[in-house]
Amino acid sequence: MVTTRISKQALCNLKEFVEKNYGRKDILLTEVNVSFIDSYVLFLQTEKKCHQNGAMKQVQRLKKVVNIGLNYG
Repeated sequence: MVTTRISKQALCNLKEFVEKNYGRKDILLTEVNVSFIDSYVLFLQTEKKCHQNGAMKQVQRLKKVVNIGLNYG
């Protein structure tokens, strides 16, 4: 069993982004694409006032979790 952690703040920001932009509480992995990531980075930089490095760190954490999910099908 593989376990990974995503920071609480990154998870809260991601949940808020999905609820605000998609009007639901969850999103399918198939819906995570370049447009999703670009919108998420813009959300982090404008709404959450993250600097470029902070936003990229949260995207890096998201990428790790998405890749694990894709590896498990």
